[in-house]
Amino acid sequence: MEVKVPNIKDTQFDSTLFKAVSDGLTELFQETGKWPDSIIFSGTLGNELYNHVFNKNWDLNKFGPVCLPGGANKIRIEYTKPINQIEDNNSPIMVDDLNGRQVNGVIGSESMARIMSSYAQPSLKIERTVRPHYEIRLVRLNK
Repeated sequence: MEVKVPNIKDTQFDSTLFKAVSDGLTELFQETGKWPDSIIFSGTLGNELYNHVFNKNWDLNKFGPVCLPGGANKIRIEYTKPINQIEDNNSPIMVDDLNGRQVNGVIGSESMARIMSSYAQPSLKIERTVRPHYEIRLVRLNK
């Protein structure tokens, strides 16, 4: 997502910024089932918006807002700790594409047995650690 930051911030801009941050928070919540706990404002525009948000008394304390004056102009919404994600599929799975992996050469019987046991099980449980995030790029609106 991209938000154009004007020099003079009016109520229209406040609505746009609020919607962008709200959409990011909601998207991550829907994806993981947990609210993000970190909002990082970075770059000169991020610093400007960090000050603007707190001058407007927006209550973002639940999301641990911080300001990093250097770096790219963006707002990054994320989790401070990785999230454990578990996918449990109770139906038989037969995949055709091996999840993007490529097999080069002739597959031997032992390799084929491993592929079949990995990709055609009646119950497949995938556990992984993820670090989902949402970024809002900030650009100066030239007017």
